[in-house]
Amino acid sequence: MSDAPESIRIPEAVVYYESWQMDCCGMPFEVGGPIEFTVGKAHCTITHEKLPDLPHRTDFIYEGHGNWRGGQQYCLQGIVKRIFIEYCTFRKGKGFRYANKPFYVESDKAHRFMPDIGDAEYQGFIIVVSDAVISKEEDDD
Repeated sequence: MSDAPESIRIPEAVVYYESWQMDCCGMPFEVGGPIEFTVGKAHCTITHEKLPDLPHRTDFIYEGHGNWRGGQQYCLQGIVKRIFIEYCTFRKGKGFRYANKPFYVESDKAHRFMPDIGDAEYQGFIIVVSDAVISKEEDDD
């Protein structure tokens, strides 16, 4: 018999949510609303000179399919404080595409199949979550 997983409360967490995850089976969310995400830890930096208030860190990456490739999965609960939609343009190479530098647009809502902007394709979301509670997901073994 195992003990219930410990929970840690943090004032703010930043989550990256890939577009394919939302488009596959994601549930819409909006600023001010509650979320409960399955996530894995991330270690990366995001910068953009036109949005100096864009978070310069990503704490977690959303994983809606139960197979986080980076190890331990966590349950993240909290209130959506801000949403940034990530867009990117591409240039063609021989048999593949090269991504140009992404840019970000702040939004009040996130849902499946967000519209592209011109030739810039929607790639995902950066979500700032306030009053966050993080707990380890238990193994299904």
